[in-house]
Amino acid sequence: MWLGIARRLIWSCLWLSAAAQADTGLLNDALGRWLNTSVAPKLTELLSQHPKFKGETVRFVAMQDGKPLANGSKLHQAVEEHLTQLLLRNPGVRLAWNQTRETCGTPTVIPYLLGVEIERNGSRRHRLNISMVDVAESIWVSGVNFTWKGRLTTAEKTALHEAFSLPPRGTLDSPLRISAGEQIANIMQRHLHCALPDGLDGPLYFEASETRQLTRILGQLRKDLALTPIGAVTPDKTEARWLLSLQASPLGNQTHELSLTLTDITQDNKQRLASVFVIGLDRHPGESKPRSRRTADLLTSLSFSDSVKPTGARSRVCNRRQVQAHNCVEISFDLLAPAYLFVLSSNGRSLSSTSCTRNPRVAETGERIFRLRITPSANPQTADVGFYAIAVNDRQVARELARHIARGPCESDQSWDHRTWLDRLDRLLAQHQGAYQWRAMHLNHTPQGITEL
Repeated sequence: MWLGIARRLIWSCLWLSAAAQADTGLLNDALGRWLNTSVAPKLTELLSQHPKFKGETVRFVAMQDGKPLANGSKLHQAVEEHLTQLLLRNPGVRLAWNQTRETCGTPTVIPYLLGVEIERNGSRRHRLNISMVDVAESIWVSGVNFTWKGRLTTAEKTALHEAFSLPPRGTLDSPLRISAGEQIANIMQRHLHCALPDGLDGPLYFEASETRQLTRILGQLRKDLALTPIGAVTPDKTEARWLLSLQASPLGNQTHELSLTLTDITQDNKQRLASVFVIGLDRHPGESKPRSRRTADLLTSLSFSDSVKPTGARSRVCNRRQVQAHNCVEISFDLLAPAYLFVLSSNGRSLSSTSCTRNPRVAETGERIFRLRITPSANPQTADVGFYAIAVNDRQVARELARHIARGPCESDQSWDHRTWLDRLDRLLAQHQGAYQWRAMHLNHTPQGITEL
């Protein structure tokens, strides 16, 4: 199992999956045409050529009543991503990727914000306004204002009422396209300065990459570091004390993890300084698919059935009334070898565990069947419930995982920080690759029945 998969799978069910975020049914009508013809060309010219904005970095932000929103709607996000794709076709435009957390230190100061505000304009129409804010002066920039009034499509009206919580770009749950070389290099540069606040003592050599795409990113990083250097760069590898290299590891589903590695030649010591997840990378001829390690025989795949027999009338899960309403599902799998077994499930923004003990015991082999209640979905593209089975073959790892679960899903309420908990789970599993096997399933309840996403 690879780094970050746990966080991606659970987070996509607790919040919004990456597929649901990029709703292709949006901006295909009047609003999209307005963005293409009236906004993008003028903004591109302004940001790339106007003396005041040329070379400056701008960030999109959702707004309401002239104030930035921590979390906008899916329609806000669709507008921002649509314009971002159009604007970045011009190399003179500099856009900051929206990120909900900084890697270290103080947040990067962005001089200008492009606010996207959407509000009702009468009983059937809406108004969308895009304006620029000068952050230092705390004033609206005169002359930079775009307004659209009209009717949203059904999909756009639905998206306007769906909250959107933005994951950091370049993570596994929000990978960047490999063509976004400047943004990838920028993320790596921040990680680099965080990891090496005092810089490097001795010459640094940028080791050539095996692929054209990685070479281009490494070249952009070298260009960025020329402005904020961490050490003296040498073109001669024989003179270097440090080697900086970029590698790509396939994770499946067309996703790769780019790892920036620093090697101390004098001690033959390597350390990974940065990691960015991308899609669209050309497969290297010698690249093979990721292989699971020595835990491939712990769990079978998950299967589900909505043909459920009712339990007692007082049961909170799958009683007769719920079965008759087709609101129940059985998920089954086999444990193929004795192991410590952890089972989690998510429903909306709630995450629960079947066991909250801090001292787990080895489970015997055999079939396992679990019942879940699944109510009809309000959105056919997001999961209504998620089911996660983790089999661990190491006692110490199992105890660490049990303690971590006890501090999250086993809390009496859901006020604990889901993002921090998932980040910690991600790190814990990454430290013990090969000691566990993971299975996950996301289900959606539509009028046509219960389906797997």
